[in-house]
Amino acid sequence: MEIIEFNSSYTNDLQHLGQWLRNYIVSLENRDDDLIMYNTDKEMEEYIEEFSHSKNIILLAKDEENIEGYIIAKIKDEDWEWTQIKKVGQVEQLFIDPDFRGKWAWKKLLEKCESFFLKQCISHMEISVFARNKNAFDFYKKYGFDERLITLDKKITPEQEGK
Repeated sequence: MEIIEFNSSYTNDLQHLGQWLRNYIVSLENRDDDLIMYNTDKEMEEYIEEFSHSKNIILLAKDEENIEGYIIAKIKDEDWEWTQIKKVGQVEQLFIDPDFRGKWAWKKLLEKCESFFLKQCISHMEISVFARNKNAFDFYKKYGFDERLITLDKKITPEQEGK
């Protein structure tokens, strides 16, 4: 397996894996609402456009015949006053096709992404994980990520006002 940079010839593969990720998130969250409903093809097109700039990267894990997974990452400005860190490497998405899990593609993608950030003089990276995605959470902890910020979510409707 090799880690390669995305080019437009892999657009369909990326869209296919993005659909797998969306379906996986829906199954984890056990809800099908506006938080996870999106047009995967359109979203991937937007990522491809946004990430075609030098501060962003899309990497693919590829064997002889298949794209096994991908990582989408960017450099973002950190605007919190209480930190000296002004730029952070942010992993937007990391997904491995279920047929190829267990082959360490996730680790190789993270290592290559980390190398990209280091070349850009970035000293910190972050990744978000769905609370119910225990497997991914455990992988990231093993890789050296620590919990820093936990975001809670509540859907509100007019019918719930005052409850």
